[in-house]
Amino acid sequence: MQKDIESEFHHEMTHAYQYYERFKSGSRVHELRNHATYEVATLRKILNNEKTEPIERSLAILFYYIDPDEFNSRLNAFYNEVKYQKPKKGDDIKNIIVKTKEWRKIDFLHGVVEELKKETNVRKQNKLRVVGNLMNEKVTKQKYKDYPTMLTDVIDKYNTLRTNSWNEFYKVVQRMIKYGK
Repeated sequence: MQKDIESEFHHEMTHAYQYYERFKSGSRVHELRNHATYEVATLRKILNNEKTEPIERSLAILFYYIDPDEFNSRLNAFYNEVKYQKPKKGDDIKNIIVKTKEWRKIDFLHGVVEELKKETNVRKQNKLRVVGNLMNEKVTKQKYKDYPTMLTDVIDKYNTLRTNSWNEFYKVVQRMIKYGK
């Protein structure tokens, strides 16, 4: 339990540091989340709405995971999770990565993408497109006009997230093995 709490603590402390750096650089309090690619209030509204279907919630979470600030915070959480494993020379780095909570979250999102690919019901596709537009409107003024366009964008974003996560997670474990930290 301590490992999970500490991991979440480091995740949130990374956000605090990000905000501190922006504040130090002249950002006003109301501008601290300006670099975010989604609105926290929008995410909460989607997640807390009883009428929101699980796939819609999962799509919102996928957009949340794509956010650069969240990526950096998860990287810090990953580091703190792996340090308990005390990796050493000869350990299978791939095995270390895939067993972490942070990687399992990314793997879960792979299943979400697969579900999105299989969705053929036009009514559900339109509901998913609305969620995508709500989560994406902070990033771009353009809205997804159709489901295939949104799906292509989501797949691209997910693939980038997965690749970047794997590469960075791998580097973290290599450094831990090399320097013992």
